[in-house]
Formats: sequence, C-alpha cells, structure tokens
Amino acid sequence: DLRRARFAKGVLAPKGLLYFLTRPPAPPDWVRLGRRALARTARIMLAPLPLVGVHGMKLLARQIERLPLADGGERARLYMGNIVRMQEEIGTGGGGFRFLYASFLQELAAKTGYAALDGLASRLVEIGDRWREFALAAARMIRGRDTLSPPVLAARLRALAADEKLFFQSLHRAQRAWAR
Repeated sequence: DLRRARFAKGVLAPKGLLYFLTRPPAPPDWVRLGRRALARTARIMLAPLPLVGVHGMKLLARQIERLPLADGGERARLYMGNIVRMQEEIGTGGGGFRFLYASFLQELAAKTGYAALDGLASRLVEIGDRWREFALAAARMIRGRDTLSPPVLAARLRALAADEKLFFQSLHRAQRAWAR
C-alpha cells in the first residue's frame, strides 16, 4: 500500500516524500530522440573499446576458447555457467536485451513512421533467438548433456559477434539516412 511505500526503510528511503507533476510534460520529439538513441547504441556496440560491444564479444570468445579442460572441465563449467547467468538470468545482455531493443525499434517505427526500423527489429529478434540458442548450448555442456567443448561455444559467439557487427552497422546507416 502507499503508506508502506512512502515510509519504507533503507539507505535510499523516501522518508514520506511524494513527488508530483506541477504541469503536464511537453510531448517529446520522437524523431530527434530516436536518431540520438540509435546513434548512441551503434557507437557503443561498434566502438573500438575492447571490453564492450562487438569487441567484447570477440574477447569473450577468445577467453572461452582458452579455457583449460585439465581439471575435468570444472573451471570451464563454472566460467561458462557465470556467462549464462549474466547473460540470461541477471539480464546484462544476451537474447533478452535484443528482444527489448527490437521492441523499442518497432515502437519507434510506429511513432515516427520510419519503416526501416521494422526490418531492423526483425533482424534483431533473429539475433536474440541465436543468443538464446548459445545459452542453451552452454547450459547443456555445463550440465553434461553435451560434450564440454569451449571452442564450439567460442565459434558460436564469434558468429554472433559478426552478425551483430553487421546489424549495428546497418542500424548506424539507417540512423544516418533518416531524413532530417
């Protein structure tokens, strides 16, 4: 109930304060905001920084490929298990993020009338499905249902990185081609 929410305990407790609008917000300029959002996303995913975006996926593929199997694969299983948890359960990437971003692209296309975004959204849904397949393959290897083979997972991750690079390059081109 509202009273419990207003007087919740904790570090960032609201202390009973309520916030309200004094006037209705101005309607947003969806075209300007959409162009900016697409440019930022493409830049982050294609940037030359080694730990983020497409380069981060390639780095992760190299790390997976080099996992030692000398201890019966226990370290490799733990490492890949953490990847799947971070990707799918905790939500810092993977298929779920791609589905959310595809939904954003569809909504932006509907609000602005820029039809190219619908095609990009469907491509991103396909990439999201492949991320889920990657997570499933990793989970099957972790649980011993399939043979533990880090190079196979690394190859899948490299293929995903290549597809995402093409996708985000297309997104960047679509953003730049969007009529001002």
